[in-house]
Amino acid sequence: MRRLVVLLVLCGSAATAVPDTAPPPRRVVRAAVESSLPTAQGNIRQFAFDSDPKTHFASPGNPVTGDHLTVTFDEPVELRAASVATGRADGTDALAGAAWQVSADGITFNDAGLVTAGYGGVRTNGPVRALRL
Repeated sequence: MRRLVVLLVLCGSAATAVPDTAPPPRRVVRAAVESSLPTAQGNIRQFAFDSDPKTHFASPGNPVTGDHLTVTFDEPVELRAASVATGRADGTDALAGAAWQVSADGITFNDAGLVTAGYGGVRTNGPVRALRL
């Protein structure tokens, strides 16, 4: 077994050193994804949020009134905006008329926008605990 070891040596003097001005790292807040819709062919709901254009969440049937896809954060987060693109790359299976809902406490949801022709977005002003589509 081969190993590659890299040693990085930084040289400098105190007189020429630049102080660290980078901002502190941001907190990481975990989130859970839930859906009332079953999964089709291994296209799990987490794929809706993995930033990989080759993956997606899919259900075997069309959603009906009462179905949802919900992202709930472990604690409220400052969220300014969120957007969604639905359907397949060829434009089929796009949602139309689905409601975007936002919750500050993860329990009470308020309508915040609509998905039309497969696309939708919301703007928020305040802490968000959950988003529901």
